[in-house]
Amino acid sequence: MVWAVVALLALDSIVSTVLLLYSSKSAYLANGFPLFYLTLSLLSSTFQSIFDNDFQLTFSQHQKPKMLNFLLSLVLDADMAVQTSYTALKCMGSSMAFGLLLGTPLYGIRSVVCLVFPSLLLTVFCVSFMQLIAIRFFISIVRYIVMEPITFNMPLPYQIHSPTSEQMRTINRVVEARDPLLKYFAFFDLRRVALTDSARRKEVFSLSQPGGHARNWATLSTACVNVIKQVQLHLDEQSGRLFGGSIAVDNVGGSASGDASDLSDPLKIDREMLLMPVQARRQVYTSPVYDRHRKAVLEAPKRARPQTAWDKCVAKVSKVLSDEKYVVSPYDANLVILAIESLSMLIVYSYDEDRYGVVQKSLEPIIGQMLELIKSIDTYFRSRAAAAYSDAMDTTVRNMDVALFTAMDKIHVKFGPQLFKSLNLSPEQFRQIRSMCRSA
Repeated sequence: MVWAVVALLALDSIVSTVLLLYSSKSAYLANGFPLFYLTLSLLSSTFQSIFDNDFQLTFSQHQKPKMLNFLLSLVLDADMAVQTSYTALKCMGSSMAFGLLLGTPLYGIRSVVCLVFPSLLLTVFCVSFMQLIAIRFFISIVRYIVMEPITFNMPLPYQIHSPTSEQMRTINRVVEARDPLLKYFAFFDLRRVALTDSARRKEVFSLSQPGGHARNWATLSTACVNVIKQVQLHLDEQSGRLFGGSIAVDNVGGSASGDASDLSDPLKIDREMLLMPVQARRQVYTSPVYDRHRKAVLEAPKRARPQTAWDKCVAKVSKVLSDEKYVVSPYDANLVILAIESLSMLIVYSYDEDRYGVVQKSLEPIIGQMLELIKSIDTYFRSRAAAAYSDAMDTTVRNMDVALFTAMDKIHVKFGPQLFKSLNLSPEQFRQIRSMCRSA
C-alpha cells in the first residue's frame, strides 16, 4: 500500500511536469532531451526522499502546538530548506550523470550541449527541490496527525487464563516486538507515559495480582535496559576495532584492552602509541618500529590555517553529499534515546507517585547499565581520536551521550546524592556521576 501511494505520487508529479513543459514556449524545451533530464530528476528525487526519510520517529517536542502553528513552523523551518537544497543538488547531479550515460546513445551530442543551459539546470533544481520539500512536508504532517495518537493499553492488574487478541496488544508485549516500526511506536508511547500521562504512570508503578508483583515496571524497565545494553556491546566492538584488537570486558565496571602483541602492523602501533601517556611517548626505544614512532609522534605540530567562510561552506556540502555510515544507526540511537528518557522520567516521577517502592528496588542495574553505556561511549571516543574517521559518523553517538548526561542529571537533582550512595556502585562509577551531574 505504501509503495502504491508513492508510485501514484511520483506519477502525478511526472504528468504535471510534462504538461507544464509542453505548455511552455521555451525554445530549449522544444526538443525531447531536456524533458528526458527533467523526468530523470523527478524519479531521482522521489526515490531519494523515500530512502533518505525512512520514517524514523524523531520527536523533539514534548508539548505539540496546534495544527496551524505546526504548519507555520514547517514553512519557516530554514534548516529543512537548506538540507533540502543540498539534497536537490545531489539529485540534480545524479540525474545529469544518468542523462549523460543514457541520453548520449539516444540523442547524441545534443544531450551534452543542453547541460550548458543555465535555464535547464535551474529548472531541474527547482523541480527536485519542490518534489523533496513536498514529501518532507507530507512525512511531517503524517507524523503529527497519524503517529501521535498511537497508544498502547497497559496490562490488566490481574492474570487472565485465556486472553483475547485485543487483551494481548499491550505496551509490555510491543516493547519486545521484533518488528522495528512497532517497537518504535511502543517506546515513543512509553516516553509519552513517562512525561505526560500520570494515569498510566500509576499503572506502571502498580502491583499485579495474584502475588503483588511489579510486572509492568519489571517488563518495561528490562526492555529499556536490554536496548541500552545491546548498543553498549556494539560500541565496545567498534572500540575494539579502532584499537586494533579485541576488547575484553571483565566485570560490571569493565576494562577495555587492545591486543598489541603484533608489532608488524604499523597502523596498529600508531593508534596505540597516541593513547599512551606523554612520558611513555618520550622514551627512547631500540626497536626500529618504536624509534619511528618516537620521531613521528614527537614531530613539531604545524600551525593550522584559519578556516574561511568558503572552507566552511565546502565542508558542509561535502558532509551532506557524503555517503558515510553511522557507527550506531539512527534507528538504534533513537530507540536508545527513547529508552533513556523513559527510564529517567519514570524514576523522577516515582519519587512522588511510586507508592510501593517498586522503582527504587531495581535502580541499581538500571543506573549501572546507563553508566556502562557512558563508559563505552567514552572508550569509543578515546580510541576514535587515533583513527581517521569523519565526525559525521559519530552524530548518533553524541546524541546518546547528551541524553545520558541529561537523564543522570535529572535523577541526581530529584533524589540528591543519597540515592547513589545507597546503591552498590563502584568508586569509578561514583566519579562518573560527580563528573556528569552539575548539582553533584
